Amino acid sequence: MQTVQRFLFGLIALLALTVGWVALLPTPAFACSCALITIGDLDPTQNQVYVATAGQSTPQGTPMAVDVWFSGPGAAPVVILAASSFGDSAGCGTEPFAPGSRWIVTAWASDPSRPPTTGLCQPHGQLDTPEGQVLLAEAEAAYGPGTVPDGGAAPSVGDTETGPLAIVGVVIIGGTIIGLILVAVVVVLRRDRAAG
Repeated sequence: MQTVQRFLFGLIALLALTVGWVALLPTPAFACSCALITIGDLDPTQNQVYVATAGQSTPQGTPMAVDVWFSGPGAAPVVILAASSFGDSAGCGTEPFAPGSRWIVTAWASDPSRPPTTGLCQPHGQLDTPEGQVLLAEAEAAYGPGTVPDGGAAPSVGDTETGPLAIVGVVIIGGTIIGLILVAVVVVLRRDRAAG
């Protein structure tokens, strides 16, 4: 009986540590050799600056529905950010944008034959964060209020639609696993009592 209890206690402790580790530790960072600059320092002939809502990523890239265009070539109601913008390609990729999240984005767009790219070297931020609001203020100071690209819609720049989905997912998965372990403990204890 005590062997089973020790085993189950160890299993629960291991599970709790694993869930805590996944939920609380930051994701690994990769080296990237670039100097972070402010939005106002970007070359407007080679960099796009806009506010947009992220769409569902595809192998071709992530569609961004543009609300406000501040600067740069290729103003359009939808911009496809290259797939190489995300992940750890060359160590400079950033985390993928969650579908429905709103961003202030800068993207490298020097070659019109290729989709623009963002990454760790390009300032960008989610609008519902303090960092995103700082970047938005920098863009407005550098380029004015911006314009609505032809065919685009113009919701209020301060509106946001995202929530902490990753945390909710971890809580649901962790709770389900802990619940299953507790059910297993009850079954084992009842079986031991019935056998004893």
